[in-house]
Order: sequence, then structure tokens, then C-alpha cells
Amino acid sequence: MFGWQAKVAGFTNREDRYEVNPGLLIRDLKPDKTDGFYMDFSRDIFKHHVRFGYYFKNQGSGDTFIIYEKTNPVTVDQNSPSSQKIIYNSAYLDDRFKISKKSSLYMGIRYDSFHAEGAPILKDGRGINVQGISLTGDAITPRVSLDYELDKDTTATLSVFKSARMPTNPEYYWWLTGYSGAKLANGSPAPGYRPVNYLLKPEKEDAIEANLKGKRFGIDYSLNAYYYSIHDYIMFRIDPNPTNRVAYNVDKVNMYGLESTFKKRIKGIDTILTYTYQKSTKVNDALDTMHLLNGLDYFPRNMANLTFEKKFDNGLVLNFDNHYVSKQNLLYAPNSSKLELVSIKPHYTADLGVSYLLPKHDLRMDLMFYNIFNKKYQEVFGYPMPGRSVFGSLTLTF
Repeated sequence: MFGWQAKVAGFTNREDRYEVNPGLLIRDLKPDKTDGFYMDFSRDIFKHHVRFGYYFKNQGSGDTFIIYEKTNPVTVDQNSPSSQKIIYNSAYLDDRFKISKKSSLYMGIRYDSFHAEGAPILKDGRGINVQGISLTGDAITPRVSLDYELDKDTTATLSVFKSARMPTNPEYYWWLTGYSGAKLANGSPAPGYRPVNYLLKPEKEDAIEANLKGKRFGIDYSLNAYYYSIHDYIMFRIDPNPTNRVAYNVDKVNMYGLESTFKKRIKGIDTILTYTYQKSTKVNDALDTMHLLNGLDYFPRNMANLTFEKKFDNGLVLNFDNHYVSKQNLLYAPNSSKLELVSIKPHYTADLGVSYLLPKHDLRMDLMFYNIFNKKYQEVFGYPMPGRSVFGSLTLTF
């Protein structure tokens, strides 16, 4: 279109589900009603590749219902239609161009905004009717990246940028149910044990990344070092104790680390090793008043994966995946509003996959063995993961 490459698309989702779970007393659910569209335009102008676009999303509007149930004693309630929605708007403009034979520069700027609103009366996760509160926020975020070819096999990239993340529907809902300024349906203040005292704001991040990608001694490698300073980090806690089921802003979270990937073909076997080292710190967590954890929950210091894949000429593919995650600390409130420092032990698991493709018949058969050594481990505190599991599938394409 006038020399521009254009992409324009729209989408809509209407979820209307009947739940067959016998534990539910309300089975007709309408949990999502979402609409949106995006436009993207790009073209080459001299040595520049210019791109701009716009994105709109109206999420969770219309006949969305929030169901509140508890089993002891059995009670069921349901709030009004149009329980909540968030409207997202984004616009961006960027340019990539060569500044020399070995280097290129990327410059971009982006604008994001959100507007969230709940029903006039909203029932929270404790079954209490509270008045809906609207939220609005926005951010302008620039980015600059420089690529430089050190040699024909090696490229270094340095990126300095700002970014932003708008609250999601679940975060908005659980913030509202924990907001100390919320009011009951009759206009009186909500129960005083609610821990969050401020409006929920978007996350805004200052970041720097350095990447080195290349090939040495027949090994493809990628090294990425990063530092993120996130202001108003959105913390989302869903503990068994109702007092700590809430989303709120932490004043500041810092994260830094190193991510590495190494790939090599050894005697016909594709071998991939990934390793991540990461660390986080935080400032002024409203619920962690005792400063029990100086960092994020579920933030392991070390993670590693080792994958072996063998492809045969007859269409057979074998995969052997190994996973390691180091100790994870977190805050938890099992029976009271008081948070406790708990941890998840380090764990190692392995998976085996077998797939077979019959191209003449467009038939694919897959067999997966998860946790083949039947290790006992947790990914979420208090919820053991399954032991050895077997899954199979048969796919016919026509």
C-alpha cells in the first residue's frame, strides 16, 4: 500500500462454557469476552527500515462473571455481569539502519496505556461485596540497540531501554479485593485487614542488555547479560490465607543475571546446553514488613537444561531432556496473615520423547515419558508434581 508493507488483523473471543465438574454448583460460565485489532506498517527508505503500528485490546468485558465458591460450608455466589474489563492501547515507531559495514543501529519508541474498571458492585474472593474502582495508567518507553560484527561468525549487541507492563485482569481483580480504600456495597469502609494502601500502577523498567552470539570450535553459542531495575513491580500473592490474596506494587525490584546457550552436533546427536544464573533484590514490599526475603519469590539462583536429540532418516526422532533447578525461597501464609519464609528444595528431572512421522500419510505419532526417574519435587510450594507420567498422541493432517 503506497510502498508500505501492511498487516491488519482483528480478533474476538466469546467463551461460553458448561462446567461438568460435579464440585461446582454454578456450571454455566462466561469467563471471557475479548476484542481487539492491530495494524503494522513497514518499508525500506534509503538505508532505513521504518516500522510503525497500533494495537488495541478490550479484555474481559461484557458478560464476564466472577464465581465465588467455598466448600466448608458449601456456599455459592456470583457477581453482576460486566464484572471487569481492561482496555489496552499501544502505539510504536522504530527504525533500523546500517551505520557501517559491520554495525547497525536500532531506535524505537513506544506508548502504552490501560484503563480498568469493575462492575458497580464486585464480589471479592472472600464473598464480600465491594464497590468497583477504575484505574488508569500509561508509559512512554524508548529503546536503543547497537549491533557490531566482531568477525564473520560473531556479533555483539548492546541494548539500553525502558519498558513497561500494564496490570492484567487477574492482577486488577485481586488488587481491588485487597485495597484498603475499597468500600462495601453500602458505602462503608471494607474490612480493615486489607493490606494494600495504594492504587495499582504499571511496572516501569530501566534496563541494559549485552549479548554475544557466534560460533567457536564447531559450537554455536549465545551469552546474554542483563540488568533490570523495575519500579512499581507488580507482586501477585495467592496464599491459602485470604488476607494475602492480593496484587500490589513493590517500590523497586532489581534483577540481574547471565543466560547462556551452547549447541553442537556430536556423532549425529544434536546437543543443547543452557545455563542461567540470576539474582534479585527488592525495596519496600508492603507485606514483607519483617524483611524475610530480600528478593523475589520463586527465583532460583541457578537453572540448567541439557537436551540430546537424534533424528533418523526413516522419520524417527528421539529426545532426552534433563532439567535442574536450584533452591527457591518464597513467602507463604498457610493459616494466618503472618508471612513465613519457606523454600523448595533443588530438583533434577528428565523426560524422554519419541516421535515418528510418516510423511506419505501425513501421520505423526508421539510418545512422551515425563519424570522418567520418578523424582519427588515441587514447582509450587505445597503442591507435589506428578511422578512418572506417560502421554501419547496421534496426529493426522489432511
